[in-house]
Amino acid sequence: MPTYAVLGATGTTGSEITRLLLPRPDVHIKVYARSREKLLNAVPELEAAKNAQTFIGLLSDVANMTACLRDANVIFMAVGTNSNKPGTRVTQDTSETLAASLKALRLEKAATGYRPPTLVFLASAMTASWTREHQPWLANRFVYNAGYFIYSDHVASFAYLDKEVPWLPLIKASPGALVEDVASGFRLEPHGRSSETCSYKDLAAAMILMVEDGERDWVGMDPGVFSLGKPRRDLLVLDKLPFHLIPGNVVTWLPWTYRLLRKIRLIQ
Repeated sequence: MPTYAVLGATGTTGSEITRLLLPRPDVHIKVYARSREKLLNAVPELEAAKNAQTFIGLLSDVANMTACLRDANVIFMAVGTNSNKPGTRVTQDTSETLAASLKALRLEKAATGYRPPTLVFLASAMTASWTREHQPWLANRFVYNAGYFIYSDHVASFAYLDKEVPWLPLIKASPGALVEDVASGFRLEPHGRSSETCSYKDLAAAMILMVEDGERDWVGMDPGVFSLGKPRRDLLVLDKLPFHLIPGNVVTWLPWTYRLLRKIRLIQ
């Protein structure tokens, strides 16, 4: 029976992944979160689950993370932020703990041979190769800079993992804009070629498929998630989108404005 570890299970994506895995008798689940209360609020089914273990601690707790990742075949890393805050290091800090834990487990299994788990890293279409190559440069820069500190955190995490644990199989899940919506079905696309919007429910199912797909090996790729439903532009509130993109760009070029713009609620 494979063991799947979920990091960041209190977030929307992580809780959806956990919720999809819990009814399955063919997998064992290890869930890592910083708060038991928030975890059970997000996924109340966990309290009675017989195929799941929970690990509560800081994302910097190497010993606790090591225990969570021991014997894991797959790691779903759904840790992140939606706020373009200067100096954001959420995924970098998690990647550092993750790398330290995996190195410890590799050393622990040195005598018998260590098979590292596959890491499915929740990234973004904005950091995927397809988007950078095919989106008009000016549009790409404008949108990228609106979330510059978020995307830079991802890119720095990729570089760190590649340097510290180059033997780790990595899949960079690269969806478009995420929305709260029902599952509408999806298909995986190579190199981050994603639909305009994607529901969290479809993203969670897609991230699981990335490691269970019997027709294609997604390791080393940045697959996009193409929703089969109609783009939910109404959920994006596109008429207000410029008021998100413009302040995001302002913060990127003038980081000292972050607190002011947050105080007047122009940014998250």
